[in-house]
This record gives sequence, structure tokens and C-alpha cells, in this order.
Amino acid sequence: MFKIIDKIISVLYTFYISRKYISRMQVGKNILFTPGFKVYRGASYITVGSNVNLSDVLINASKEGTITIEDNVFFGHRCMVLARKHDYNSNDRKHDIVGQPILIKENAWIASGAIILSGVTIGKNSVIAAGAVVTKDVPDNTVSGGVPNRTISTLSVITPPM
Repeated sequence: MFKIIDKIISVLYTFYISRKYISRMQVGKNILFTPGFKVYRGASYITVGSNVNLSDVLINASKEGTITIEDNVFFGHRCMVLARKHDYNSNDRKHDIVGQPILIKENAWIASGAIILSGVTIGKNSVIAAGAVVTKDVPDNTVSGGVPNRTISTLSVITPPM
């Protein structure tokens, strides 16, 4: 009984998200999201490849702060991808918003609770540890974590699943 109810909720949520956000985003095939997924601003400035698990991610984009997520990227629960931020040097920091692009390359894995801030690139096949705050670029085939992020280790080259 509960499996049927879960399936109905999932289908209805997918329909709701499709109508609210996906119609304005550029998306590939086989995108998965769960209740909690939200685009705070800038849906039309978000590009998502195929085979991406967005789970319950919060995304915040803008014309200057575009977000590109390539193919085969996986997000854990409660991640944030924030390409916009308040300009804290402004006299009107409450209202002055600036943005820088974020690029998440193919086959990256973003673990639960990670926060990706504006102006960074996450390399191909890289892993972002749970709870990390990504403030600088992550090279290909790297495990990065911490607050702020730092390289933890280097991975062998991985071939993404087809």
C-alpha cells in the first residue's frame, strides 16, 4: 500500500517540477529529482545533461551566474548550488546581487550536504565530500572536502557508465 502511495506522490511531484522549473531549463534525458528539489531563481540559466540525479538540491542561478551540470552527475541529499550571492562590498548589500558561473563536469559525485558556491568548476569524475563548502575549483579525478574545500586525494581515471 505504501509503495503505491509513494509512487503516486513521485509521479505527481515529477509533474509539478516539470511544469514549474523544467520547462524553463535546458535538460537532457533521465533526470531524477525528489521532493525538496527547488530552483530559487534563474531556471532559464540552468543547463542539465542526461542521467543526472538532482535529488532534493537547491539551485540558485542568474544571467551572470549560469549553472551547467554535465552528464552522469549524482547529487546526494540537501546539496546547494549557488551561483548568485549578495555583494557584501555594496552599500545596498541586501539588494545588490552578483553572480558567477558554476560548471559541474561529467561523472562528478556531490555528496549530501555539500554547498557549491559561485565561480567554481568541479572536474570530471571528481567527488565532493559530504558537508563540503566548495569555494575553489576542483581538478578532474579528485576527492575534495572540508570547509573551505581542499584536495583530499586523487582518483584513478574512471570510465563513466554508458
